[in-house]
Amino acid sequence: MASAYGPDRASLRVCVAVLALAGSLVACGQGVPGPQDTAAPPASPTGTSGTAAPDEDATTPGTAAPTAPGATPDGVTAPATQPPGPGPGATTVTPPSRTPPPQARQEQLPARPLVWIVSAFDGRVSVVDPASGTVAAERSVEATDVAAVTVAFDTVWVAHEAGVTGLDPHDGSVTATVELDTHQGPMGAGSSELFVAARGGGVLTQIDPVTGQALSTADIEPEPAGVAVLGGRVWVVDFFQGILQSYDEGDLRPRGTIDVGSQPLDVLAAGGALWIASNADGTVIRVDPASGQLSTIDIGGGPAALAATDGNLFVLDQRSGRLVRIDQATGSSTGEVGVGFVTVDVAVGAGSVWVLREDPGTVLRIDPSSMRIVAEIELGGSTPALAVG
Repeated sequence: MASAYGPDRASLRVCVAVLALAGSLVACGQGVPGPQDTAAPPASPTGTSGTAAPDEDATTPGTAAPTAPGATPDGVTAPATQPPGPGPGATTVTPPSRTPPPQARQEQLPARPLVWIVSAFDGRVSVVDPASGTVAAERSVEATDVAAVTVAFDTVWVAHEAGVTGLDPHDGSVTATVELDTHQGPMGAGSSELFVAARGGGVLTQIDPVTGQALSTADIEPEPAGVAVLGGRVWVVDFFQGILQSYDEGDLRPRGTIDVGSQPLDVLAAGGALWIASNADGTVIRVDPASGQLSTIDIGGGPAALAATDGNLFVLDQRSGRLVRIDQATGSSTGEVGVGFVTVDVAVGAGSVWVLREDPGTVLRIDPSSMRIVAEIELGGSTPALAVG
């Protein structure tokens, strides 16, 4: 559901998938034209190069563009970065301690790893036990308009309309609440901080996972579709602008932008590189974080979400209803399986690949070796995101 604060990533993915099925792909709520449906040829690397903002410490062949007034050393005009401390969209934590009161504790959950699925409208968090293949428990973040979930720093983090809530992965009780001004969306974990991008608010917030305090913020483009951390930088991909923005992991100082195709819906750090799901182009783009060099893998459909493990990249292709496995080293397709349409997220863990259907909420469990569906777990409701940990 697209709120007044802008569509979340799952809403963009669902809208893209539904409109693609209707035969005309138009960016949700913005009137930006996309490509018509095409047949889905086998994935193959094309090895093209793109215009990029190289690392300021790296030596890149070619003639460097002159630095414009007010630009960063990367040659890109820098948006303002807020000073450390609570900035726009950031306040102090409630409660200040990561130890919840005794009455907030819940019954112990099964042994990890677990699959965590969030419900968009009622703040419900469903917990799937991979050992039994069933929903083992349900918890709540007492928030609406939930957009994203990730597991990092021994905490399950849920982004929603009022900020970010942390859950204890052992019993699901609330351990931290970070109150932010704007609807929050995609998240990424760095070496010691959590980063969350606001939907429609144009703010990237750095959070201390130990205290739960918002440390600093930076301006970003208003429709972030994914956040990843690699090479000492935070990378944010924007859906409507089709750019990959980078910021220093320590202080969120802007470091440059890279054009990454039309309507990107996800960014993933894996195998020492960044991977972009370029939905309208039907490609997955590999980005070298040091040089900014690009290479393209043609999926032939509509890539929407990415996951990786054991040298493999798993691409959720909404337009053809497939999950495609790509060898990260060669860029070649090594397997695929039909998963249906209106799928919104994919994750790996517990020896499986997990694909999420948005409405009604259903989780597919897939064997990563055989690429066969081995289980289907019904959740109900509208489920925009999942994570494993």
